[in-house]
Amino acid sequence: MQRLGVIGSGSIVPFHLDALKAAGFEIAVVGTRPGSERSAALAERYGAALADSWQDVLATPGLDALLIAPETSVTTEILAAALEQTSLPILVEKPISYSST
Repeated sequence: MQRLGVIGSGSIVPFHLDALKAAGFEIAVVGTRPGSERSAALAERYGAALADSWQDVLATPGLDALLIAPETSVTTEILAAALEQTSLPILVEKPISYSST
């Protein structure tokens, strides 16, 4: 089973996680920012570990892929860090730019 790390906890994230579970992924770890109640709820719902921050998700050993789905304003920062720090396949839930240019 492939292990997924999740960054973000918005209302669309369960839709993606249900689809990824159906595709054979284990939701291994969820995290966004310290103290996020929504991240805690997602971790509990999917039986995943709760990371203290998105940085901790990136540092989680044994992951096979990432779902990056935070608020738009921080998506590029998180994606850039994920690309620098990991060699994992990444699904980005939203566009990473406000325009095509």
